[in-house]
Amino acid sequence: ILGSLLEHNSELSFDGVDAVVSKLVPPKKAALVELNMKALTMGKEYKLQGVKENTLAQLDTAKDLFNEYFDCVYLN
Repeated sequence: ILGSLLEHNSELSFDGVDAVVSKLVPPKKAALVELNMKALTMGKEYKLQGVKENTLAQLDTAKDLFNEYFDCVYLN
């Protein structure tokens, strides 16, 4: 999702993300830089674009179902 946000928001830029990711990932986990960059690049093309949001009735049904198994359920 972050890759999509960077790609489609005019106030943000994908340029320089690799340098930022390299700084944030500790040296002992340097192998994760490439994986994170791959995930961000894949996220540029958001696959759920155009998917319809759930209706209020669907959300209520889901909440009722989750309430059977969990003490506290929040929907947003």
